[in-house]
Amino acid sequence: MYFYENYELLCDAIVKQAAMDFYTALQSEKLHPKDVRVRNRRKDCEGFFYSDWMRYISNRDGREIAKIVRAESI
Repeated sequence: MYFYENYELLCDAIVKQAAMDFYTALQSEKLHPKDVRVRNRRKDCEGFFYSDWMRYISNRDGREIAKIVRAESI
């Protein structure tokens, strides 16, 4: 049981960090809308929430998380 709890904590931390990175990328894109590197960073972060890996490590809806983070960044 101990291993499984640690695994869940790690997965939750990955999703939380991805949400924070996505928020930061969205904010950076507002400041630098023409910067391709910033846009690519945002796309990479957002892509995580739509990925198979996200579905594998979490039972949360990645699309919903991306939607919430996007709404908070406005």
